[in-house]
Amino acid sequence: MAWNKVCPVRGNPVEDDTPTVEYNGNTYGFCCPGCDVKFANNPEKYSKNLSEDGSKFIGR
Repeated sequence: MAWNKVCPVRGNPVEDDTPTVEYNGNTYGFCCPGCDVKFANNPEKYSKNLSEDGSKFIGR
């Protein structure tokens, strides 16, 4: 289960049936297929888009 509530790539709500990616001790969920691939290619960039608790998209 993903710890974040919003997608770190697009900022949309996380869907339960999309793939997840493990990064830095957290399981990241996404809004749609394809966002997981973008995140996996640059997790440092996209993980900064989320608030500390993963509930808000802050888009840094």
